[in-house]
Amino acid sequence: MNGWLELEEKRSLFLACLRAAMFYPLGALALLLFLKAPSANGQQVTPVPPFVGTNSETWERFGVRSIPSGTSILGGIATISGDHMVTATFFRMCSVIGRPSDGTILMDSDRPTGPLTISFSQPVSAFGAYWGSGVQCPYGDAPSILTFQDANGNIIGTDNFYYSGDGTLEWHGYRFGTPVGTITRTAGDGEEGVAMDGLQATVATTPIHPSFFSGETALGGGGYYLQFANGTPFGYYSYLTDPNYIYHLDMGFEYLFDANDVNHAIYFYDFASSSFFYTSPTLFPDLYDFSLNAWLYYLPDANNPGRYSQNPRWFYNFATGQWINL
Repeated sequence: MNGWLELEEKRSLFLACLRAAMFYPLGALALLLFLKAPSANGQQVTPVPPFVGTNSETWERFGVRSIPSGTSILGGIATISGDHMVTATFFRMCSVIGRPSDGTILMDSDRPTGPLTISFSQPVSAFGAYWGSGVQCPYGDAPSILTFQDANGNIIGTDNFYYSGDGTLEWHGYRFGTPVGTITRTAGDGEEGVAMDGLQATVATTPIHPSFFSGETALGGGGYYLQFANGTPFGYYSYLTDPNYIYHLDMGFEYLFDANDVNHAIYFYDFASSSFFYTSPTLFPDLYDFSLNAWLYYLPDANNPGRYSQNPRWFYNFATGQWINL
């Protein structure tokens, strides 16, 4: 009985917040942004302007010398592998001379060069550097192609760009929805050299997920599976770039509100039904629907253990004694 009163108090408070948002312009704007559904795939690699990361590499400490493949960089959180790698005060890039972006030293790998690979011992949530390559070369200019892989080797995105400057290296930086373990630079023609300087990387922190998800198992590639302590499966899902959003393989897009109670309960804003649900690890697959003011039972998929009905999703409405789909 006390638990039900607590739930009703939370519902009243939540609805009061929604009503307040209707009367205050900033609240209304915040509510509009909150209710906007996320992108279907989430943005895994997002370009960002220059930033200062948790770790940096300016190459100044190396002086002018050859750089062996596998050299430790970025304060020890990464190694760089490749061929023809040297640190120098300048780098001829066909018609222009590449200059350091900071200090007096840059790193380059002269043509013909194979892939350059930066491998992180601690995955990063952001990376950027200043880059340069051949301009108006007699054999044609080639783009730099960057490939980003997570800690399990899954490709989460790519980028490619041509350098067209006067020797001043150009910034290319990225934020990652899934922490990155490896970055590989290849030339579009498989041979064109590259200069780089001013590397910045931000070590990824482990996200703190609501206690509802305690015991979740990471499957790699950003996917998770959760089975509660009582043996009931929650199912398969992934967090989007904003970890307040999940995409559940059966339920679809959900926005999370941690109930912060002793039951480790959670509120979902369900985009498919435009309703708010309440549930907990001991209640699921029962959910309270605030639009229907009723408890629902989410029907499992009898043919797929660990999965639930979808397209359509079937729910048993305890208030009406009927099966409905949402």
